[in-house]
Amino acid sequence: MSRTAKTKHVMSLVGKESHEQSHGNTNRTFISPKKTDVTAAVSNPALSVIKTDTEKEAKASDDSKEKSVHINEEKENKAHSFKHPAITAIVPELINQELETVVKRFNISPTDNNLWQLTRAALEAVKPEFSLNEAEYEEKCARLRQRVIMEMTKAAIKLPKQKSDKLT
Repeated sequence: MSRTAKTKHVMSLVGKESHEQSHGNTNRTFISPKKTDVTAAVSNPALSVIKTDTEKEAKASDDSKEKSVHINEEKENKAHSFKHPAITAIVPELINQELETVVKRFNISPTDNNLWQLTRAALEAVKPEFSLNEAEYEEKCARLRQRVIMEMTKAAIKLPKQKSDKLT
C-alpha cells in the first residue's frame, strides 16, 4: 500500500476532525467522519472488534480507577483513625509535641545544643512508658505531659546560667 493510500485509509478511520485539530485549524467547522460507526463496522469487521475491545478496556480502566480511589480512601481513613504504630514511646512523643512551646516561652535560641539539653532533661527525669493502643496512648500522654513540661522548663531556666558560666 502506498503512503497516500495509507494516509487516506487512516484518515477515513480517524476522521477529518482529528486531523484538523492536530494541525490547529480551529477556524473551520468540523467535518464528521465519512462513515458512521454502523456502516464502518459492516464494511470493515475489524473495526467492530476494535471498537468493542476499546469499550471493554475503557470500562475496565474506569472500574479499576474507582477501586483504586476506594482503596486509597480506606487507607486514609485507617491512617486517620489510628495515628501511632502498635508500640509507641510516650516520653519522646511528648517532647516532640512540647519542645517548640518551651523554646518560645523562654525565648531560647533553637540550636542543637539547647534543644538537646531540654530533651535530655526530660528523658533523664521521666521514666519511659509505652503504649500498645490509642486509648492507652491518650491516658499516658495526659498523665505524663505535665512532668515532661516541668523537666524541660527546669532545663530551660538553667540554660542561660550555663552559658554565662562558660563565658567567664
